[in-house]
Amino acid sequence: VTDASKAQLEVTIWDAGEPNPINNSSFLGEVILNIGKLEHFADTEINQTFAVKAGISVQINEEATGTLQMTLKFSPNARERGAEGVESLKKQIEPLVDFPVGLTLYISEPWDAVKPRRESFEAKVGEELRVALDTDARNIELVGTERWLDRDKQTTLGLQTHVNLHSSPSSGVGASSLSSSSRTSARQLQALVMAAWKDPESKLNASFILKLTKDIKSHQPFKKTEAPAQKPKLTTEQVLQKLDSAEQFLVDSTQEDLTAKDLLKSIRRREQEMKVKSSKTSDGTEGGGET
Repeated sequence: VTDASKAQLEVTIWDAGEPNPINNSSFLGEVILNIGKLEHFADTEINQTFAVKAGISVQINEEATGTLQMTLKFSPNARERGAEGVESLKKQIEPLVDFPVGLTLYISEPWDAVKPRRESFEAKVGEELRVALDTDARNIELVGTERWLDRDKQTTLGLQTHVNLHSSPSSGVGASSLSSSSRTSARQLQALVMAAWKDPESKLNASFILKLTKDIKSHQPFKKTEAPAQKPKLTTEQVLQKLDSAEQFLVDSTQEDLTAKDLLKSIRRREQEMKVKSSKTSDGTEGGGET
């Protein structure tokens, strides 16, 4: 870039999975960035999310949707340092660009046998992947395992294990293609792993569990969620204690003996009063709006 004020970065996005695109049917949209806006952030890494818009250079009829997140670094002096300066800049940027890849492994293991020991099963899958891909264990995130179901016949085919890969393997399967100088997409990674799985001499095919894999699909990474904490169940004795405390509270408040029927009436009347109060204060004009 010789004059940042007049330069633009144009990123076009295409669907690589469409086998026979016609009239740019695989075009998904584009993002255009004025380089001049980066001059104030020279030699600083920034992360920014852009709205994907319909193309200007490539015309499509459909509306473009979605966002694109980029890690950017504008280094105006890199050219002055020649090829060495450009290579140095690339090495600084590459560790910052970590696009997770989601994988689903379809494995012909009996689901009912694996279900009670899912954690240990997933640990073994993670270790086999680590060895096969020759990568750091921290780059493999096991998201979960569930039943693999033939939805047409409603029969169980085995299980499916979901994995997120957080960086490219350093060596091993497809090392030449997955080097830091060329970042690999999810579809390319899927092709590399599938090629290794089909190779009878590969580490994937020599593993204990992964050799039972019938298919591997890549997709957007899964978001791992934690199950909400469940409140401990009360014992019968604890329930009775709470009822006794509630009854004693009402007795103390009304200074009269209450039967069980009277107690229920009092509780229901109190609930109704609280609902009325809540509806009056829901607009925030008085009270806290919370009961």
